[in-house]
Order: sequence, then structure tokens, then C-alpha cells
Amino acid sequence: MIHNQISIRMELVALILIVLVAAFFRLNDLDELPPGLHYDEAFYGIDAMDILQGREYPIFFMENFGREPLFSYLVAISFCLLGVSALSIRAVSAVAGIVTVLTLYFLVKEIFSQEEDSVSGYRGLLAAFILATSYWHVNFSREGLRAILVPLFEVLTFYFLWRGVRRGEEVSFACSGFFLGASLYTYQAARLLLPFLVLFLAYRFLLERGFWRGYGRGLLLLFAVALITFAPLGYYFLCHPVGFTLRAGQASAVTPGEGWDKAARAVLTNTAKSLAMFSLRGDDDPRNNLPGRPALDVFLSVGFLLGSTLALIRIRKPEYAFLVFWLGVMLLPTILSDYAPHYKRAIGVTPALAILTANGILALKEGMQRFTRRKTMLIQRGGYFITLLAIGGGLVGSAWDTYHDYFMTWGKGDGLYYSFDVGMVSIAKYVGRLSSDEKVYLSPLRATLPTIVFTLGEKGRLKSYDGRLCQVLPGHSEGATTYLVVVREDGRSLALLQRHWPQGDVVEEFFDREGGSYAVAYRVPPGSGAAVQPQHPLTANLDGKVRLLGYDLKAESYKPGEVIGLTLYWQALTAVEKDYTVFTHLLGSYNPLTNGPLWGGQDSRPGGGTYPTTVWEAGEIVIDEYRISIQADAPPGEYQLEVGMYHLATMERLLVLDNSGAVRDDRIMLGTVQLIGE
Repeated sequence: MIHNQISIRMELVALILIVLVAAFFRLNDLDELPPGLHYDEAFYGIDAMDILQGREYPIFFMENFGREPLFSYLVAISFCLLGVSALSIRAVSAVAGIVTVLTLYFLVKEIFSQEEDSVSGYRGLLAAFILATSYWHVNFSREGLRAILVPLFEVLTFYFLWRGVRRGEEVSFACSGFFLGASLYTYQAARLLLPFLVLFLAYRFLLERGFWRGYGRGLLLLFAVALITFAPLGYYFLCHPVGFTLRAGQASAVTPGEGWDKAARAVLTNTAKSLAMFSLRGDDDPRNNLPGRPALDVFLSVGFLLGSTLALIRIRKPEYAFLVFWLGVMLLPTILSDYAPHYKRAIGVTPALAILTANGILALKEGMQRFTRRKTMLIQRGGYFITLLAIGGGLVGSAWDTYHDYFMTWGKGDGLYYSFDVGMVSIAKYVGRLSSDEKVYLSPLRATLPTIVFTLGEKGRLKSYDGRLCQVLPGHSEGATTYLVVVREDGRSLALLQRHWPQGDVVEEFFDREGGSYAVAYRVPPGSGAAVQPQHPLTANLDGKVRLLGYDLKAESYKPGEVIGLTLYWQALTAVEKDYTVFTHLLGSYNPLTNGPLWGGQDSRPGGGTYPTTVWEAGEIVIDEYRISIQADAPPGEYQLEVGMYHLATMERLLVLDNSGAVRDDRIMLGTVQLIGE
């Protein structure tokens, strides 16, 4: 009795230490690593802010290809407790990861409660330690992504299932059903838990006489509670089926309509890659892994191979069949999707992987004990000591590998700057420090990007356009104006701004981890006027809303098949309520192909749609560029350019007014260009 109490206390102490190890790996430098905030993570922060502000309480988020809601609501709770920050988003994942490690210990104890062997007391601790120090699980426990909830809800569902089977407790079956239904609010991969359970229970039904008679009532209760829990989300999917299938269809490795042979090759290739990820080559995405790092090192790979082999040999036993089915079914999300192996999609494998590896390591220990059983006491003790030393050294070495690879190698990698949108976070924080009355423009990134919106904490503070397609000038600015140009992507805007605003200056530079220039802040002092000098000045009033100040032509003559470079200088006369499209036409003699005088043109919203008229402010000048492809068989001669604006929904054009306000036309006739022969 005293020995058992000491053993229980030691086991409890060991479990506490393992949970502390799990906490260290998941909380250490969490405010710094990963750096920045990826847009997938930022979406959950925006969701949570909307929830807390009462703007919406959705059962499913359709943004970003459709997302189950539970993680966003947990983030909202985290914001209430810890404040609104990127750290609060990732804290949800970290806590979920730690709790998964703790509950895995209890699950293993339940699954193998009938095992009568000398290592049964260590199995749960070993599996928990392997998961606690797993690079795969640690990585996703530190990113603010809903996928990390899948292992937790798997473990909780299965713990209460096995507890219900062992004790015959209906309350345990009900709890299992609740967590099964709730898992469907976490991440798409959790949808496989139901077919997995059906497959496993059917297997037991076939092998065990009286299984249904003994547990049928509890299992019916389990599925009934799961159905009730899932019902609100299920009803949503019935009304909005696209939400259920959208992301899975986009990520599928099998293209609808392709032959079965191509589909089979894709699945077989992905299967090989997915099996290789355990010991040979893992996920190459730096957000999911240290690129190429296998999930297991050499020591753990040996344990996994032995544990998997042992499970297949003993597959008629329910506990081993359970692990085989768990591993196989939860690999399907990466086998059936693109970019295999994909650690995030296969995240549901991690608890089963830890248990199988623990079984294999313990099989090594048992094998050594059997080998030395009939040897001298000295050999027995020496072999036992060497075995424990080897296992302990292997586990410590694996933990060190995870620490080294994550914190020292991956964490210091140059690629994280772009993988986790560090530059966007830096820009948003810089904007947040500017005066509230300062005009701020961003190119070419969109101001609506989730990382920027969440970090900045407000919408509408920052305006954006694509400087590779247009330029935006606020005219005569009484306050200061700051342009943030991501020069890594937009290599022309800074020179254009310096031409239009010669009185401005670069006041801040942003560099990536390699020292490369990422972005610059170009500030125009208050009271400055933009230097705008169209090549061909003119004044044309479009319905009192927009004025055309002039245009530039790249050349005056072209050959058929070439492209006319046309730059239009628009100025907003007032706030524009409708989203207008600009038309640019090249007119000449009759064209039988178009049944009219049209020989080329381009219709586009300003800035290629990046700066629509609905965001124009009175006085703003928009320098908009168009490329008009000339029909290849256009005859030589003189052609004329016409431009204007229309509302796409109604095709109604803005009318051109004269100085008295009378209607002159619905188009603006520009100058002529010459088409010359070859």
C-alpha cells in the first residue's frame, strides 16, 4: 500500500514536471517568437474584436475561405483576460497545447488500463513527454491558428469514450459525445473524427461478441449528444453548403474531371510523402516547420517504427487497433490535399504518433529485460541501467533537438520576416504613432490586410493603392502627408513621389533580417502642393464629381499590335459615392470585328481596382495608367483616343459638363495618335 502511494506520488511529480516542460516549450519568448503576425492569425484577432464589440456572433466565419468559430471565441476570452495583442491570440494556442499534453497522459492510462505489464505506469508519462517536446506540436502551439484545437478535442473525446467503455458510465459517453460534436467547431480535419470512430466501433463490433449489447446504449447516447452539439453549425451548413466544402475543394489534390489514373497517382505520391514526413523529410513551409525537418529524430523514429509494428501485430486488440486507425484516418487530410506533407492539415496525428512512439520505446525496455532475465544479477542490473540510460539520453536528446531547431535555428532564420508579415506589423505600428490628422497612404499592400488592420487597431486610418499602377496625391495639403512604400514590391513609387513632392523626404526605412530594404516612409510637410504637370493639360468636368486635368502619351505614333501607354490625371471634385469604371478607347475607321470604330481599349477601375472612386476625397489627384493594345490588323492612319467613366452595374456614363454646367457629351475626346505600317 505504501509502495503504491509512493509510486502514485512519483508519477504525479513526473507528470507535473512534464507539464512544466510543455509550458516552457510553448510559452518561452512567445511574445517574440514567432515574430510579427501572419494574416491567418490576424483574422482571429479581428474576429475576436468584432465579437467583443458586439458587431457579430457568427456560428461560422466565411472570410479567409471559411473558418470554424471556436478559436475566435476563445481569443475573445483571451482578450478580456490579457488585453488585445498578438500575444493574446497565441496564448490560446499555447494553453491548448499544454492542456493536450496533460490530458494525453490520462487518455493513455485509460486506453491501456487493461494492460498487465511492468511498464504500464510509464506509458502515459512517456507519451506526454514526447508530445510535450515534439517540434510539430510545439510549433502549432505557438501560432495563433485553430488547428491546434484538433489534438485537444481528439484526446478529450477519446478519453471519455474509453472511460465510458471501461466503467460503463453514461455520463462519460455523454461527455465524449459533447467533445466530438464540439470538435467540429475547431478545424476541418476534425470532421474525420466521426468516420474514424464509426470505423473503429464497427471493427470492435465485428471482433467482439456482445460488444453492442454491452455498450450500445452508451454509444447511442454519445452520438446523440454529438449531434445535438453539432446541430447549430450543421444547420448553418445546410443553409450554406459552400461553407462546408469551399476550403476542402480548393485544397484537394484530386482535380474534378481528371482521370482516375491521375487521381490515383496523386494520392499514392502524397501517401509516400506523408509517410516519409515522420523520419525522412517533413513539411517545407517555414510557417509549419523548419523546412524539411522530419517529425521524428533517429531515436524517436526507431520507437515509432517499433510501436507501429507492434500495433499491427496486435491489431486484434482494441487499444492497438485504435492507434492504427487513428494514425491512418488523420493522415487523410494531407494525403488528399495539395502540398503534401502538410503538418497543419495532419495535426490530428500528433497524439497517436506520441503514443505509438512511446509504445515502441517501452518495447525496447521490455526486450532488454527479457534478454537479461536468465543472466546473472549483475548483467540484469547493468542491462537495465544501460537501457534506462539510453532511453533517458534519447528523450533528452530529442528535447534538445526540438529546442535547438526551433529557438536557435528556425527562430533566427531570415525567412521568418516574410513568413510572418513582420514588415506589415512594423508599418502598422509606425502608422499608429503618427498624428491622427496626418494623411497616410500605403503602396502596394492593401490597407485592409488583416495583419495591418489588427495591428493598427482601426479601419480607415490608412489608405492604400498600388503604386505600380497609379499614384495618389492629396493636392494642396494643409497637414502632413506620409507615404509608406514597400519598395521590395513597388520599385517605382518612391521616384515618382520625389518628382511630385520634391519638398518631401524619406524619414524612416524598414529593413528585413538580411538587411535588405523592405519599405520606406516618405513624408511631405504641411502646406505643400503637388507638382503635377500633365504632358497634355486640359480641363474636363464629369458631372461635377471628377475633373480630368490632362494626360500623358508614351509616344505619338505606334505600329499595329503595339501597346499605347496612356496616363490620365483625375481630380476628385467631391466625395464620390459610386464605384466608377474608366474606359479608354482607340477610335479609327470602321472595324468589322467590333462592328464600329473601336480598334483597342482598356476598361478598368482606377489603379487596376486598388483605388476605386468610392475612396476618393475632394481635391485628391489620381494619376492612373492604362495600356491600350492595338489590334494587330489595324490599318495605318490617324486614330483618336476617348476616355470617360461609367457605373458598371447600370452602364450609365458620367456626363461631361461645360463651364456653364450644360451637358456636352458622355465622353472626353483626347488627342490623336498615328498608326504607321511595318
